[in-house]
Amino acid sequence: MTTNWPGIPNSVALRRAYAGTEIYAGTAVTPTFRLYGKMVLNPKRPLADREEFAGTFFADYTPVYGPWEVDGTYEQPLTYEDLAILPRYSLAGGSAGVSDGQATPGYLYTRRPHATRIDFDAMTLESGVPGMPWRATDLFFPEFTISGDIDDSEAAWKWSSPVKAATTDLIAATTGTATGGSTSTVVKTAAGWTVNQFQGGYVRMLTGTAGNIGQVREIASNDATTLTLVGLFPSAVANTDTFEISGMFTAGIADRTRETIDAPGTLLYLDGSSAIGTTLQTMRFISFSVTYQSGVTGMKRFMENVDTLSSKPDQGKKRVVGQVRLEFDNRDQYDAWKAKTVRKIRIKKEGSTIDTGAATKKLGQIDVYAAQWSEMSVDERQNNITCTWGFRGFVDATEGVPFQILAKNKLNVLP
Repeated sequence: MTTNWPGIPNSVALRRAYAGTEIYAGTAVTPTFRLYGKMVLNPKRPLADREEFAGTFFADYTPVYGPWEVDGTYEQPLTYEDLAILPRYSLAGGSAGVSDGQATPGYLYTRRPHATRIDFDAMTLESGVPGMPWRATDLFFPEFTISGDIDDSEAAWKWSSPVKAATTDLIAATTGTATGGSTSTVVKTAAGWTVNQFQGGYVRMLTGTAGNIGQVREIASNDATTLTLVGLFPSAVANTDTFEISGMFTAGIADRTRETIDAPGTLLYLDGSSAIGTTLQTMRFISFSVTYQSGVTGMKRFMENVDTLSSKPDQGKKRVVGQVRLEFDNRDQYDAWKAKTVRKIRIKKEGSTIDTGAATKKLGQIDVYAAQWSEMSVDERQNNITCTWGFRGFVDATEGVPFQILAKNKLNVLP
């Protein structure tokens, strides 16, 4: 005999996130790939103050709602594959990689901010846990931080970002009235369901047979008229009992191959007059973070928008900031800071081999072309003095941008 556990197992461990790139911002699409980080969305519907004098000390009589607002956070250890995917929803859109032409080709994805165009993509996102899935539209990252630290136990490059979306809501449930069933089935004659469209979902009994009301069971399978359950209801489902089938994630979103960008082995180059990527920092480099601020604060609202915002973004200035932490064992960076010397920063990590004959490898790389040290912070690590150098990246006259991100992997097409 198997114990019948009640309810939906809304465990954090079962979280998932499925995404698809929208063709038109705010128009939902079917997700095509998985995200592997922690996505947290917070829908809000703020209440406004309205001046109402009813001869009492009470302040609130008539509720006045603002539009739905959706924000949140997303974070994950970075992979060479996700370094090509995630920045398209903040920095630069598109999915074209450039082949290196080898027998086993690698594909290089270059992400640069555009000077005069809103150039990022938006996604439709399904997230949550089975039985309680949410769908968001027009979702993007208004800024992001890529970081790495040799002292971090996770030992990986990391992505963290705030999130904005135009809408989010629980995916619609399916309700119905049973024409019969048993303790392990729910039958609805002529329901016309697609075979196994509810597999992995949950059915909850709403009214009817007293012992079953409020009971929830996982759906093992279904055909056109019958739900077959995992576990048993206390009593047989009877004619006229009503039920609700939970909203469903898009089916068939498979795992994809990923390789983590490990923090150990990450290289830092700091150059002044020499070309970027010339002067390697050895036995000094401890950690880094690079933050890109897209300047998009959210979506605008117009008079025709009743409960929602429009899909038109509010675009401000784009900016790159960050920091690197080094052992403070010589004065080169101090002298550069004091003299206001421009620094070229390259942070680079190679991964596994793509083509053995050509010895090509996966790549994660961040180039900041015209960084200026903005501040220094001296502290300690183990038995040594360290210094964290904050910087801002300025537009380079030759490159025309403040920075770029490069990702090389085996994906000829992004999901």
